[in-house]
Order: sequence, then structure tokens, then C-alpha cells
Amino acid sequence: MDLEPIDYLELIGQKTCWYTTVWPLRVGALIGSAGTASLDAITRFGFYLGAAFQIRDDMLNLVGDQTEYGKELLGDIREGKRTLMLIHLLGSASVGERKSLVAFLAHAGKHPDVPDDGALDIDAEGILELMVHYGSLEFAFQFGQGVATAAYESFHDAFADVPPSDSRGFVEALIPYMLARVS
Repeated sequence: MDLEPIDYLELIGQKTCWYTTVWPLRVGALIGSAGTASLDAITRFGFYLGAAFQIRDDMLNLVGDQTEYGKELLGDIREGKRTLMLIHLLGSASVGERKSLVAFLAHAGKHPDVPDDGALDIDAEGILELMVHYGSLEFAFQFGQGVATAAYESFHDAFADVPPSDSRGFVEALIPYMLARVS
């Protein structure tokens, strides 16, 4: 099965976006409006905000500063997580490289005590090199910029009836923060 960016968005929409941004925004909107807020617009904004967060997190796992990031670099590759960069790479790699990637992913995340049959001819560092070679990191960065634009647009829809305030400004400032964070 070939994965596309929409598959990535569906996955993170059901996980990270929901518990990191959609749910908290919906609860805040319900409490702040005494139950009168339009949850569709808030949900859309939360989805895009959460997607920007997750894309940035996936990028930091590959090229971030481990001290600031706080997690093992390349861990997502070693675990076989289907990130936006990996999906792009799978669609861009040569037939032979794709075969190696698929074999790696079949073994990814296995318990360290499970013996390796030695059939793998690529490792996490090699996969990162392929991502750089095929522009997968740049693709994800640009995709994240598009998601941020959608977040700004959906923010203005969701908060159209909310007068300017420090709180409204704080929520809007979350959009560029999600794209620029280092940890």
C-alpha cells in the first residue's frame, strides 16, 4: 500500500492533533462561551495547529539538537514511524532503495532481543541521508508552512467573533511557535 500525505494527516488527526490541540481548544471554547461556540471552526483550527506541531516534532527528531529536543534523534526512523518525510521518501526513492526501506520498516521497532537476520542493508542514518538526498526534509518543511497558513486562516474563522485580547493574541501566537520551536 502506498502512503500519501493525506494518510499522515489522518493518522495525526486521530492522535496528536486531537489530544494536543483540538480537545483543549474545544473544552476552552465551551467553557469560555458557556456552550455557544461553534466547535466546527475550533476543531478545524485545532487540527491545523496540531498538525503543525507534529510536523515540527517529526523534523526535530531528525535534525534537532538532542539536548534541546530531549528525545533520541532518529528514534522515529528506528521505530518505523510513518512520518511525512518517510512517506515522501518512499514515494521518491528508486526501486532498490524502496525495497531496502520496506525491509528496514518490517524490522523497525522490534525488541532488541529479537535477532536480526542480517538482511538489512540500510540503517537509520542511511535513511536520513536518503531523505536529504530526495528533498524529503524540505518537502515536510514546505508542507508544514502550508499547514501553518491553513491554521492562520482557520484561526480567523474560529475567532472571528472574539474581540482582540491578550488571550486571543496568545492563541494566535501558538501558530508560529509550533513551527519555530526547538523542543
